[in-house]
Amino acid sequence: MEAEKKFEEAVKLNKKDAELRRHYAEALWARGKHREALEQLNESAKRSDGTDGSLEISFAEKYLSMGDIQTAYRHADQAVRCNPKEFKAWALRGKATWCLAEQQLGQVSDEETAKAFDQARDDYYRALSLSPNNRSVLPELAMLQMRRNEPEYALATWQNLQELYQPGTEPPDVLQGKAAAHLAARSEGRGMKNERRGVDDIIIGRSSTYSPLAPNSSPLF
Repeated sequence: MEAEKKFEEAVKLNKKDAELRRHYAEALWARGKHREALEQLNESAKRSDGTDGSLEISFAEKYLSMGDIQTAYRHADQAVRCNPKEFKAWALRGKATWCLAEQQLGQVSDEETAKAFDQARDDYYRALSLSPNNRSVLPELAMLQMRRNEPEYALATWQNLQELYQPGTEPPDVLQGKAAAHLAARSEGRGMKNERRGVDDIIIGRSSTYSPLAPNSSPLF
């Protein structure tokens, strides 16, 4: 509450400061004042030159949270263009792409869906190339790999994440994710070298329960 008041007073004194408005928006959002937060972000955008990657990231995060995936993707894509060395931009675009692919299942061709899942995976890979041991991006990638019916890759990703923690300090979600991937990799003879499945099984995985916006999904940031 106090921080919010200070930001409000500062904004009144510095109405043209775009970055200040963005920070004010974050404070408002944290207090559940989503409409007011978006208003401040829009005001910040009016005062920006269109190359502020941090502003685009903030927009993308908010719209993803609200379920407006198309708008979230647009801002995440712009964030990547503004600052291609920012891992958050790539991770957000990966998540938005994944969400769009889920929304469009049955509405577009299998080939288009496969390309969307490939782009989401590649964006996560790019994010990790910029922040290799990121404890927020790795779970997202592992869940996407499970969604793609690639438990062997998911198992390796969970293992990499687990190694970032001291033994006995791993979060339950990490251990549960690793266990689920291990069981999936062993079941039904899913060996990558022994089997090749159709697009529906590997890419779309219609029977999978994994979702980028599931309540128990690990947050990006």
